Amino acid sequence: MTFSSGLEKDAHFGNGTIARLERGWGYSLVRKDGMDGMRARAETLLRIGSVLCFAGMAGLWLLPGSTFTFGVLGIKVGLSVALGLIGLAFGHLSERGLMREVQVDLQRGQLRLVWRNRKSEARLNTVIGFAEIGSVFLRRLPGAGRLTQLNLRYGRSGEVMTLFTGEENLMREVWYDLNGDLHPEEQEQVQPSRVKAAPSGQTGVTRSLPRALR
Repeated sequence: MTFSSGLEKDAHFGNGTIARLERGWGYSLVRKDGMDGMRARAETLLRIGSVLCFAGMAGLWLLPGSTFTFGVLGIKVGLSVALGLIGLAFGHLSERGLMREVQVDLQRGQLRLVWRNRKSEARLNTVIGFAEIGSVFLRRLPGAGRLTQLNLRYGRSGEVMTLFTGEENLMREVWYDLNGDLHPEEQEQVQPSRVKAAPSGQTGVTRSLPRALR
């Protein structure tokens, strides 16, 4: 880990960075990959696409020469529904944003997932209490890239959520900070457990997690 300022701590490995942004209630973890400009342009294009979909839906019924014969009525209704649903989806993604942020609220004991848009407006996606979190672990993905997932196991049913995916060294650095904050009562130093993905068509074998990670 290196410190870029008094408020931001970055883990630098390869082409990606996970930035830790200190907040009054805790800190946020965000991926810094140089794609902010591209995400902003994508959100703008989604917004334009949403407007065009609704304009096309209205044009089916309002343009001069539009026909309402029984033969084409069903087709127009179907197209209107499809354009409307696509427009709503595009508009939702544009307003929600494409940048995901993991917030660790040390005051309330919560881990929150939020989305930020190009205007830096945040929209809450998921809230998980620290007491609900069973473990934080690493899982290697198959393939030549050898990427590693940083996963969170939570809830009574042991649901698994992927927080970040990247190079193992980067994921390990984030794991150390995150696991220490989510399990502050554990003082024993442990290594992050890794679960190797099983080959296609075979059942994966999950290693028992160390006591501090359960």
